[in-house]
Amino acid sequence: MDSKFLIIKEFNLSIERYKDDTNLEDMLKFLDFEYKHHDYSYVSKILVDLRGCKFNYKDVCVANALQLANKYRENKNYFSLVYLTNSPIETAFSTLCVNHIHLNNGFFEICSTVGTALKILNLEICPEEFEEMIKNI
Repeated sequence: MDSKFLIIKEFNLSIERYKDDTNLEDMLKFLDFEYKHHDYSYVSKILVDLRGCKFNYKDVCVANALQLANKYRENKNYFSLVYLTNSPIETAFSTLCVNHIHLNNGFFEICSTVGTALKILNLEICPEEFEEMIKNI
């Protein structure tokens, strides 16, 4: 799995980008790594870019979505999280996560465009510039 993240302190934003073959085990390890980053305490907005992921179908189930949701629940900050998707399997996985998360410290949304993600996260950045930022992670 090819995964990277970028923390932009000025926007209190973490962008997580997953590419290619993606599985839940690697995603959970990746989140542990990200949570330990010295700038993570600034994060209150999270964009998870799943566009282009090739999920293993066995990972797209309620139990695994709950496991990932619980990992996000460990986040101590109040946060907004947006899944950015562009295929049915990415949307299915994201929907399972969103439908099984009951948080007091944040909310989750799913969208298919960068412009919508920016609105949900209340970020005043040009969509094209933001798309370029994501690609360069």
